[in-house]
Amino acid sequence: MSKERDWAAEVEAWRASGLSARQYCEERDYSATTLYRWSSNLKRAGGASAPNKTVRLARVVRKRSARPAPKTAPIVVQVGQARVEVGADADRDVLSVVLEALAATAWGEGS
Repeated sequence: MSKERDWAAEVEAWRASGLSARQYCEERDYSATTLYRWSSNLKRAGGASAPNKTVRLARVVRKRSARPAPKTAPIVVQVGQARVEVGADADRDVLSVVLEALAATAWGEGS
């Protein structure tokens, strides 16, 4: 087993086994040190390099939700006889103008 291609096959078999070098060499006629040396030499020469591990990737695409934001219950504002329902997204400045105008009318007299 002194040929480079034989050692390349042996190194690949060791890597594929998932065993440590010592475990792999227990029943063989060479030591873990020899296996490490050949692995290193082959790697430097561009031969049996790191183990061939398959990595599976999945593309994840996040889509924005088309659902509208959950609705909150409207706030009910009553000025005199006038009743106004205000949503959570109401503009404060516009609401202030509307409420002042209502207060200045006959509807706002009872408040």
